[in-house]
Amino acid sequence: MIPKLIHQTWKTDLIPKQWVSLVNKVKELNPDWSYKLWTDKENDEFVRKEFPEFYGIFSLFPRSIMKADVIRYLLMFRFGGVYLDLDYEVLKPFNFGDKLVVLPLEDIPSETEQP
Repeated sequence: MIPKLIHQTWKTDLIPKQWVSLVNKVKELNPDWSYKLWTDKENDEFVRKEFPEFYGIFSLFPRSIMKADVIRYLLMFRFGGVYLDLDYEVLKPFNFGDKLVVLPLEDIPSETEQP
């Protein structure tokens, strides 16, 4: 069963204006879920403490986006729950039943649908 934890990450605890409504919506739709916004500093501390054998590699990634791409997997491995990028819009409450894992499906227009 998927733990009722929502994880998101950002550079600091100040979410950019354009995404605040999306973050608020996911919380409102899932009031019985715990929510955690992980900052870059918290991510660094988390990897240093929980994955010390990997921290040397993680700390040398030259771009922040590389760390952000990896941290979601480490969070899911350690805690489970749901990871969402800040720009994801959630349309209805989470209801995963007894599933152990759920993968997203993005609606990407086909070549014939693109302008």
